[in-house]
Amino acid sequence: MENKNKVQDSVEESQEGGWDSMGDWSEVHPFKSNQESRLPDGEESDSRLARIRQKQVEYLRSLEDLGEKYEPTLEDLDEFYADEGFYESDEYKKYKEEKFERLKGKYADVFDPSDESIQFKLDPFLKSIEDDVDKLMGLGARMEKGGYKERDVKKIMEFFADKFGITDVPGVKLVGDGGASDEKTRGHYDRANHEVMVLIDKTRTVADLVHVIAHEMWHAYQVLHEADEEGYQVNFAYFREPSVDYNAYRNQLVEKEAFYVGDTVGELYRRVDLEEHPEKIPALSKKYREYCLGDYDPNETEDGIDLEYLCLADSEYERYMSESLIGNKRKIFELNDEYEIWASRADPSEVWEGTDYRALIIAHKEYERLNDESRDGRKKSAPGIFERIFRREKK
Repeated sequence: MENKNKVQDSVEESQEGGWDSMGDWSEVHPFKSNQESRLPDGEESDSRLARIRQKQVEYLRSLEDLGEKYEPTLEDLDEFYADEGFYESDEYKKYKEEKFERLKGKYADVFDPSDESIQFKLDPFLKSIEDDVDKLMGLGARMEKGGYKERDVKKIMEFFADKFGITDVPGVKLVGDGGASDEKTRGHYDRANHEVMVLIDKTRTVADLVHVIAHEMWHAYQVLHEADEEGYQVNFAYFREPSVDYNAYRNQLVEKEAFYVGDTVGELYRRVDLEEHPEKIPALSKKYREYCLGDYDPNETEDGIDLEYLCLADSEYERYMSESLIGNKRKIFELNDEYEIWASRADPSEVWEGTDYRALIIAHKEYERLNDESRDGRKKSAPGIFERIFRREKK
């Protein structure tokens, strides 16, 4: 109650300073008992409403003596004359932006946190997920097989709740009927109802859904710990909306953490999936190249393919092909000859239908590398020495 007493003292001092001269103070006095609050009616009310809005803003400014980041609690505002329209008014939005400009320098770790600080905090959580990735992959496979049912999404949420220390698992709400969707929001955590919304449509992959669920479950973690972490308190009070400034939205603490969690978990899931199913890689790599050329739209395919998945598959395909050519000069020269013919055509796609042009391009790169080594007169490190996720160790 200490803050409330300070608020009341601050308001009474402001009233003594002449706020009554702006109009009927009882209209906006936050602790005026049994005072019926009502907005003026009629067209002539515009100027009076503007004065009321100004008083409301001045009341909020009077609270700043209680602390730069102080925001009134629901208890403080119990009798504060503030209709719902006030919080959507231009006066209130201007006040919030002015206060944000004063705060962002002091709270740089909230509005522009470093990558190192994010990683230091979150990597232990992510390590526990990596250590138990087989269970996550099993839950993902079950969700895919079951047709993305609510019960299977809930199981994945329970997995992340366990890793994040969330004992009260949020509810789940699936949006979409499995067909194409115009929804732009892939997921959302509703703190008021303690519920995670997930969009289900035909373009979504399991990896993408797991990515989104991890992101939203971390938001549930943040809300759970808001009272204990000042950074969360400040960020939620001055949350930067993507429609206003997308870069500021992505760089603020609560979103930068959630995106790091989602991106890392999504990449882990995609990598393990490709390791377990290497036969998918050539086709996915081809789709990625078609996408880059503008000939493939993931949103129009019947199969759920996310761009991150395609890009990763293309990268792994190039690594695999490079490794397969190491030490095989004859194969490199043969494929390079095909590449030279293929590349000289006006329309290679018509002439070489069915040809794995990615293999030809990779062989050409290896051919050029060998020529560079020959010209330099020294041996260079062979490319493609990467994690060999496509080859099982023979026991």
